[in-house]
Amino acid sequence: MVLPLILSLGIFDGHNGSAAAIYTKENLLNNVFCAIPFDLNRDEWWQRCLGLWWLGL
Repeated sequence: MVLPLILSLGIFDGHNGSAAAIYTKENLLNNVFCAIPFDLNRDEWWQRCLGLWWLGL
């Protein structure tokens, strides 16, 4: 199985940006994966991910 490259970028400026960047680094990917139900096949999973991204969730 070949997995696509996932790239996430963010700018954390002011209001404790360093802590926000560290939290995001340590938690973002796991939070995204936990938001997707386990009973989806590969295509359904990617459709759900793209749908959440499009909605800004």
